[in-house]
Amino acid sequence: MELIERRAVYLSRATQKRADFVIRRLGDRGANLSSFMERIVRAHLEDYADEIEEWRKL
Repeated sequence: MELIERRAVYLSRATQKRADFVIRRLGDRGANLSSFMERIVRAHLEDYADEIEEWRKL
């Protein structure tokens, strides 16, 4: 996944190490931490879209 407009996201060192491990083991060729995190956040927002909308209305 190519990211055009990027923003900084800060992770703890422990979280970054774990994510890097997963990316190295399971990632496609050319995978990196930025694209991995992008996919996770997009999936989370999609999976919880209804709940997020309810929270927004509170």
